[in-house]
Amino acid sequence: MPALIGYKEAVPMVLMGKEVRPDKAKKIGLVDVVVDPFALESVAVRSILLHTCAMLHISSFRLAVVMILLCYHISAFVASLLDYE
Repeated sequence: MPALIGYKEAVPMVLMGKEVRPDKAKKIGLVDVVVDPFALESVAVRSILLHTCAMLHISSFRLAVVMILLCYHISAFVASLLDYE
């Protein structure tokens, strides 16, 4: 943690369990983004998709199409399992 945020900020957290408010955690670099708890899932999914696009060097539109097709095939597979007698 000291490498991430520096000794001045890290030592009280590690040794004394000092809590840090979300806005300060973002300011000192402990977290990348502060999110409303009700929006957490959608922000996490969006972040994963954007990072995946960047790593694979593809457009977010192309990745979205692949994800939609994948979900369709998975749901069709699950439906076929449920219909199996």
